[in-house]
Amino acid sequence: MKNVKGLLCLLLAGFLIFGQSGQILAREFKDIQEAEWAAGYITKMQSKKVLQGFEDGSFRPNQPVTRVEAIVTAVRLMGLDGDAKSKSSATQLHFKDADQLDKRY
Repeated sequence: MKNVKGLLCLLLAGFLIFGQSGQILAREFKDIQEAEWAAGYITKMQSKKVLQGFEDGSFRPNQPVTRVEAIVTAVRLMGLDGDAKSKSSATQLHFKDADQLDKRY
């Protein structure tokens, strides 16, 4: 839980670093108005390809963030997604529940 809070703090820092305006060239998520207060931040991170949403075009802003989603977002925010994608999906993870993580990320 402590690590998830740390990742969420990192995400918040990214939001603050990249600014509040996010209405630049990004396809708006179909459910973005469910979190109108954060729409600018979400869209800004989407335009930076940090947030990609779900296959159905939604963002699901009121759904809890899973640990995997938080890690993927942090990796993208730090610009390490290329490094992460170059690793084998068979790479051993050192989490107690690593066998439960979805390999599609």
